[in-house]
This record gives sequence, C-alpha cells and structure tokens, in this order.
Amino acid sequence: MTSLLVDGATLYGCHASLYDVIYRNDDYYRRSAAFVVARLPPNPAILDLCAGTGTHAREFVAAGAGVVGVDRSPQMLAIARTKVPQASFVCADIRELALPARFDAVVCLYGSIHYLETPDDVHAALARAYDHLVPGGVLVLELRDHDRLASEPVERKLGPISVSTRWRRGEGARGGDLYVVAITDLETGVHVVDVHHLFQTDPLRFVRWTAEAGFADVALFAGYDGGLFGPDRGGDAPVLVAKRPVN
Repeated sequence: MTSLLVDGATLYGCHASLYDVIYRNDDYYRRSAAFVVARLPPNPAILDLCAGTGTHAREFVAAGAGVVGVDRSPQMLAIARTKVPQASFVCADIRELALPARFDAVVCLYGSIHYLETPDDVHAALARAYDHLVPGGVLVLELRDHDRLASEPVERKLGPISVSTRWRRGEGARGGDLYVVAITDLETGVHVVDVHHLFQTDPLRFVRWTAEAGFADVALFAGYDGGLFGPDRGGDAPVLVAKRPVN
C-alpha cells in the first residue's frame, strides 16, 4: 500500500480526482445551486469562487447561468474544465482576483471561504467579491459554525473507497479548528490523509465583516432549507446572503 501522509491539501492537488469522488453529493449540489439561482434574474452571470472540480458550476450551467469558476488548484480546474466545458475557469487567488467582467452573483460554497486564515484575508476576498458584482448583485457564502460542528468522526464507504472525516474545535494550529480527511482506496492501494487548520469558523463574524465591506441586506440562514439562523435555529453549515447596493 502506498502511504501519503501530509499536513496540507493533496486532495486539492495531486489527488483531486479522489476529491471529486468522495464529495459527490448530487442532492446537496442541486439544493445549494437552486438556493442561489432563485435569488437571481433569468440566465444570470455567476462567479464561482473556490470552484474546485466544477460540480456547482455544472448545476449553475444546467439552470441557464453563464459561469466563471476560480480556484488556486490547476489539478481541480483540469477536472472542472472536462466536467463543464460550457463554463470558463481561471486559476487565481480569490484575495487578488481582478477580472474585467461583473456578475449577478458571486458565490463561495461548501465552506471553502474558511481556508482563508486571517481576518485580513477575509476582508480582501470580500472586497474582491464586491468589486466583481453588478449593483444589486448577490453574494452567497456557505459557512461553518464551530459551535455546532460534530466532534465524532463520520465514516463512509464509496465502493472500494473508505472515507473518514473529523472536525475538532480548537485543536488546530494557533487555536483554530482541525479538519482531517482520511481516505483508503482498496482498489488502487492509495492511502491519503489531509490535515487542515481552519481559523475563521464563526458565522456571526462573517456577518459583521460582510457589512463592513459595504454589502447591504446581510442575512444568515440556517442552511439551504431552513429559516433565518439564530440561537434556536442553526446548523453546522449556515448560509450568508448579501447584496451590493444599487447606489
């Protein structure tokens, strides 16, 4: 068996094809894409930040949207370009993005925004998102809530692939949350462990930062099917929605 143990993100690099398999959840992608598209005009233009292997982009295109996806991983974008040839994909850092186009929506889904390590990183990404929206355009961020993250491991079997994921609040570097993904592919003999340290997992801070970035109508939902987020209504994946003001 080949063992690859790293403190990093090989699932977003040399093992991007494994990422595409283990995070294949068609119901989730359909629901999250429908949530976004319902807030937009017909045939919208969508900027998909941290687009990964393009599964959200595929759902947006199926709903009639024009899509530009952005990610820092060339390996993930190679899969996305094959999966969604109708979309365009750009390899770039979302903190430094400067495209000539403006969009009806800018989205960053599946908790990807949490890989930004500092508040300054988040402020930079929000500023870039704001600048890429048309007036009245919509921002959608899928977040994680460290107060509601399950500490017990989640085990899954996908044919010959075994997947174990675990969140550990406050056990990461510099007091961040630790997220570990362990994968064994019995068919290929590959074993992968990805270790992530996530530092900004308080959704209410994102509400404040989004307002500070100039967005209006900032709302936090308890998920794609729930009402507004609150002490008695929440989940581990709240969704923030905001708009760039018209004036």
